[in-house]
Amino acid sequence: MNCLDLIFQHGVRDIVTALLISNHSQEITRGYVEHLVTWVAQGTAGPEALADYQQRGWRARLIGVDSWPALVPVAERLRAATAGHTGPTVWFSVVSDVEQEWTRILRIAVEQQIFAREALIQAVYGADITPATLYLGAGKPQFDQSIVPPLLSGKLECYWRQHLGYDLDERTLRTILYDYAYVRPTWQADKTGRAEQALKYRQAWEDPPVVGLGVRLGPFWYPAPIPPVPATPPEPEHSEGQ
Repeated sequence: MNCLDLIFQHGVRDIVTALLISNHSQEITRGYVEHLVTWVAQGTAGPEALADYQQRGWRARLIGVDSWPALVPVAERLRAATAGHTGPTVWFSVVSDVEQEWTRILRIAVEQQIFAREALIQAVYGADITPATLYLGAGKPQFDQSIVPPLLSGKLECYWRQHLGYDLDERTLRTILYDYAYVRPTWQADKTGRAEQALKYRQAWEDPPVVGLGVRLGPFWYPAPIPPVPATPPEPEHSEGQ
């Protein structure tokens, strides 16, 4: 809750966070799937969670429960408990079968004759949700449509940390937000002279890192070290008579 609150404090109005993804439904460890369902129910709609939403004024929703039938009453309880709140919204996502979720979405589109994305989002999720443009992840740099729900993925700028997913401090978040807002946006309508700028950093482009390579730490993945961007040697100075 503190992690979500930190993000909301920086002006975000909607957070979509995946609690159960397709891999979870394939677990064979004895009792593990049942434990996950209980954990989601208590963590999202238990007494402590409901008190948090009440105190903070958040709306909370649990989406994707069609593929987790045991969580349908949890989603209903969560919606009813936070329906009157006017603050930002946290969208807890649970998906076990991406194809099943797409089938549901397409059925709604056909039955209601919906041909626009915004209208389909409203029909599927019950609210106008702006597609996400910033992704905060942990662990391996990957995601699929059980992590970012169908229809809710915009042009995503993605960041991964090697920490527990919700162990986010303000300095790290602000660093990411600065990069997202000011460092990454490099598109320009007028490309005049743009290609020539690459020559200044030629060594960097000729010896590039591969983002996503890693090493195995027991049963876990960890990113391989990325060498620093090589500095381009300054051009020699020339003067008359030399």
